[in-house]
Amino acid sequence: MNIHSFSIEVPKTARYFISGPTNAAVKNIWFVLHGYSHLASDFIQRFIGISDAANLVVAPEGLSRFYVKGYFGNVGASWMTKVERMSDINDYIRYLDLVYEDVVTRLNCNPEKIIVLGYSQGGAAASRWAVMTNKKVDHLIVHSSEFPNDLDENLVREFSERADIRYVYSDKDEFIEEELFEQQMDRLRSHNIRFKPLRFEGKHEIKEDVIQRLKKELSG
Repeated sequence: MNIHSFSIEVPKTARYFISGPTNAAVKNIWFVLHGYSHLASDFIQRFIGISDAANLVVAPEGLSRFYVKGYFGNVGASWMTKVERMSDINDYIRYLDLVYEDVVTRLNCNPEKIIVLGYSQGGAAASRWAVMTNKKVDHLIVHSSEFPNDLDENLVREFSERADIRYVYSDKDEFIEEELFEQQMDRLRSHNIRFKPLRFEGKHEIKEDVIQRLKKELSG
């Protein structure tokens, strides 16, 4: 007996969290995408220090939630897996577009800058969204993540000509060797993709001083 596979689109309830001004006075919106097995409610805590009268932080949550260990206990979320990979990518790009629209509409604001930061697994998701969306994105920060090699280099180069890319990595990342970060950056340079590297001392982590430095450089 033959087995056939079909796909359908279904409505899904997703959530996001915000920290900062909830009015039209917001000047900069930061979209921060968590890593594998994180929850947005926890992840956004790392950015409270940059939310103020001018800066709003938005933390969308990956569409797939699961128990981190076993069948109960802590829950985490993920942006995608290798199964139905392209469907997951298309789904979260549409989802992030909807979050973008909901935030701007809810606040009735016209922000000066849109800053997208992706950490770990969220770095690849943030990169794909920033490059492939038709929404305004002024800055992309790829933090402790490989830059997705499935993105069309021409599209990434065009994006880098109209937006700012920062590649943030550490010297003692326990998941990604520094040599691999260097290879990633060499690949970007070989395709004439503009970016600015930021190396910090630390592990696979988000450090307050690094985020504060990015805030100062990107949003004033």
